[in-house]
Amino acid sequence: MVTPPTVVTDGGVEKVNDSVESLIKTGLFKRVLALKEVTFSNWMIEARWRALKYQWLYLHPLESYASVRRLVAFYVQACNT
Repeated sequence: MVTPPTVVTDGGVEKVNDSVESLIKTGLFKRVLALKEVTFSNWMIEARWRALKYQWLYLHPLESYASVRRLVAFYVQACNT
């Protein structure tokens, strides 16, 4: 028997509803609700990405891949020093 893949989601209505429940009952995958059925969290990295986006990147013009790369490199260097 093949073990179905596990999908970790939050409890949003787009992921917890009758349609999704009926799909889960088919056995194609298993859903695990984050912060309810998971004993670990990635909140620290999520907080870092959120700060990078809202407190740094979105304050600057993102005109090219090179400018985004430069801004991210500066932010990571500043956080690490």
